[in-house]
Amino acid sequence: MAGKERISNRAFLWVWWQVAILSFGGPAAQIGVMQRLVVEERRWLSQARFNHALNFCLLLPGPEAQQLATYIGWLLKGVRGGFLAGVLFVLPGAMIMLGLSLLYVTVGRTSWVEGLLFGLQCAVLAIVAQALVGMAGKVLEGVWARTIAVVAFVAMFCWNLPFPLVVAAAGLLGWRLLADGDAGVSVDAAPARIPRAVPLTVLAAWLLPLAAVAAGLGLDSIWARIAGFFSLVSLFSFGGAYAVLAWVAQYASEQQAWLT
Repeated sequence: MAGKERISNRAFLWVWWQVAILSFGGPAAQIGVMQRLVVEERRWLSQARFNHALNFCLLLPGPEAQQLATYIGWLLKGVRGGFLAGVLFVLPGAMIMLGLSLLYVTVGRTSWVEGLLFGLQCAVLAIVAQALVGMAGKVLEGVWARTIAVVAFVAMFCWNLPFPLVVAAAGLLGWRLLADGDAGVSVDAAPARIPRAVPLTVLAAWLLPLAAVAAGLGLDSIWARIAGFFSLVSLFSFGGAYAVLAWVAQYASEQQAWLT
């Protein structure tokens, strides 16, 4: 891994701006762009460390791609790097969505926007497919890893087995293979130490604004409901960004009627 002192601030910010601008297609494409820029082109992280971080982020609640970006930023530039990487990762998309939302509210449906989004949908399918193929060659090391991936896909897609069950079974099998030395993968297990005050600071940064909104505007206000719901989503939406969509759609359209 590249030392923190060897990465200039300009290069660091430019990479995360590229990730934010170029990663159309959701988490698969976003992770693929990070893999290409951070590991292959810049060589700031080893492939083993990238895979190690990705495996953990896939099992955490919330969007795995943003968690991976934040973690990589923290590894490279400390707490400030993690904060900047996480913010830059979502900022362009958030600004574009805000602009389109304002356009929709003020103007209504416009044919050119609908045409633009339709064209993007078609291109995104190709982007996601390319990203998945590229990542598979980097992440799935050895016969056992490829076998587990294929069996997990069949179990969920063909047999409709629950996601937590498939993940737990794959994790236990992987642990057994590593313990026996049969996995055939390289593991970068060098830990990065987290200052004890960091988790408490993050928790306070999340809870204090939430409590201020609830106290100032009331628990029944739209702002408190938005803040409370998406806080729950960030904590309990296991399965990545695609799993988040079903929960948000159900709550926003069926329970709250915010959208059709």
